[in-house]
Amino acid sequence: MDAGYDKPELYQAFYEKYNGQGIIPINCRNTKISLEGINFEGQLVCAMNHLYVYGGNDNGTIRILCPHTCGKCSCERGSNWCTSTLSGYIGKVKIKDNPRFISSPFRGTESYKKLYNQRTSVERTFSDLKDNYSLDNLRVPTMKKQKYLWIFVVLLCLRQD
Repeated sequence: MDAGYDKPELYQAFYEKYNGQGIIPINCRNTKISLEGINFEGQLVCAMNHLYVYGGNDNGTIRILCPHTCGKCSCERGSNWCTSTLSGYIGKVKIKDNPRFISSPFRGTESYKKLYNQRTSVERTFSDLKDNYSLDNLRVPTMKKQKYLWIFVVLLCLRQD
């Protein structure tokens, strides 16, 4: 889905009903300030605005690690003010608390970008169906006939590949 579907209610319903996550870019329109601990790209950040490091997912609970201790940045304050552990462990966040911003994998990581790129291939297919097969402007009297027309065109496209 594109940024037009970036609604907190949609993320929550999708997570609760299907135990899934939306791969939707954050729409910052009408956003004055970002939430505490989250930047405008929807990534979890520490108090010094450094991206947290993904520490793994355990059934919807994600471990977050200090970016300074993990060697991802050079924090001005060091790591002693946020964590005293050598591993950089900060704490845990749950996807169900805010599925719009908390996802596994984190937004901005390579794994997230791979999932996002898979999403774009589906969008290109839908665009092709609308542009080349006129499925954006159907003039069929009933929904049942419209459904059969869609199935026919999709099968026709698969046959050509």
